[in-house]
Amino acid sequence: MWLLTPGLVAQQPTSAPGAAAPPAEGAATANPAPDTQRQDPAPQPEPKREVLPKREVLQFQTADQSRFLLIHDPEMQQVHWAIASWIDGSDDPPGLSGLSLVTAQASLKGTWPTGSLDISAEKEAMAELDTAWQKKMAAPGNSKLEAEVRRRDKVVRGLSDPRRFHRVLAAAPAFHPEVIDRGAIAVTALTTIEPGLPTVAKLLLERREQQALRELIRNWQTAVTQRLQAYMQSPRNRMYAELLALTHPYSPATEQLEAPPMVIPTRDQAMATWQSSQHPTRTVHVLFGSLDLQRTKGLLEEVFTATTLADPTPRTTASPRPLTAQRRSVVPGIQSTGVVLGWVLPAKVNRWALEVGRRWLADESGALLTSLHKARPNLTITCHAPWPHTSDGTGLLVLDVIDPSGKPDLAMTVIKRCQQVVAMKFSGNPYYRSYRSLLHDWNKSADDSRSIAVTMAERALMLPRINPNQQPPPWIKPTTIAATLQSVFASQPAIVEGQK
Repeated sequence: MWLLTPGLVAQQPTSAPGAAAPPAEGAATANPAPDTQRQDPAPQPEPKREVLPKREVLQFQTADQSRFLLIHDPEMQQVHWAIASWIDGSDDPPGLSGLSLVTAQASLKGTWPTGSLDISAEKEAMAELDTAWQKKMAAPGNSKLEAEVRRRDKVVRGLSDPRRFHRVLAAAPAFHPEVIDRGAIAVTALTTIEPGLPTVAKLLLERREQQALRELIRNWQTAVTQRLQAYMQSPRNRMYAELLALTHPYSPATEQLEAPPMVIPTRDQAMATWQSSQHPTRTVHVLFGSLDLQRTKGLLEEVFTATTLADPTPRTTASPRPLTAQRRSVVPGIQSTGVVLGWVLPAKVNRWALEVGRRWLADESGALLTSLHKARPNLTITCHAPWPHTSDGTGLLVLDVIDPSGKPDLAMTVIKRCQQVVAMKFSGNPYYRSYRSLLHDWNKSADDSRSIAVTMAERALMLPRINPNQQPPPWIKPTTIAATLQSVFASQPAIVEGQK
């Protein structure tokens, strides 16, 4: 879950706030009779408890406008380096959704200085291969053009060593470099030690500035195949795409929900996408582990001094606005039918209150489903908020509702019930189970230090103004959660109905 940044492990509450704590195991419940036969031993001094040093955090920006978040943890012996960048479609050319992720994946195949056996010859061969691919795609089934692609590809592969960048990183040392797909964000992650930071920093700068994008088309074809499979297996994605068309027609996420076109990018398109998505103004670096903050800051300022990447095109897509009138659409060919409802989120929504509320709305024992199950016992609800995750807006609260009974007026029934349950006066705290669920997920993600670095990078990119020292999810007052949900359901939703 994108909000979780496991800096500390939160203690799971064992009872609702205000409830009496159970007696400790072995504690006396009544005054015992004095034991005149036993003599108490002399009191022993309480052993000293070693206080664990706290993590230290340092944020800064280098001369090339790269954003860095350094986190010193004295309990760790290694350093995790995570670089977060957007893959929400904002940097992708029209018709080539997903290209920013593909270029990030291809980037680990090396740079021109690290991996090329002859830079000028490889560049020329890649240009010829690009031309051969475009001709082949323009005339599918032409055996001569297919043979030409295979011949050009063989020439390109003979001029490079795509594994060399990995070997040079390993010698730094840096271990297990990978690109992690987190939906709207890609995180490039590796693990090193403090003495290896100077070498790793130079290699990561080289990766950004002198990228070769080797085996681009192979990665692209794999990505297209995976997207096509996901599209075929998730027909309700068409309902989500229609929901965006009603509320946010220019969202870059729309194309990612549709069937991918059978086209391939040119190298110029791919390189422009790489440079836009990896521009230092659009990425965040997180270094987490055993490192000296000031010494590391000085090192990074010496390495990340300038960029040759072109300034990216400003993102001008407007955020969705709350609807003043109801909008409705019907999508045929949906076997599970049901409805997808979307409310535009307020501009300054409380993120923690929204997350607890999201879990509560979809909780099988929550007030919403409990009331709906009285007349529709097999109804299910999936809740997303905020959705979609993009760099240009606050998004929606989405309820995906399936009712196998097929009873009429499903959308209006759910809308009315949502407004009723968020206005109800409950005894106690109805959101307590959902808050405990949030803490459970927080603690689960805090088990692995590399996962912490990846999550910190993702969160720092998505919420640049949030405090990196923030502790585990704070306790949110029930009145705050209720007010947040009431503000959401006060507006009109967009309604997308699925029909067989």
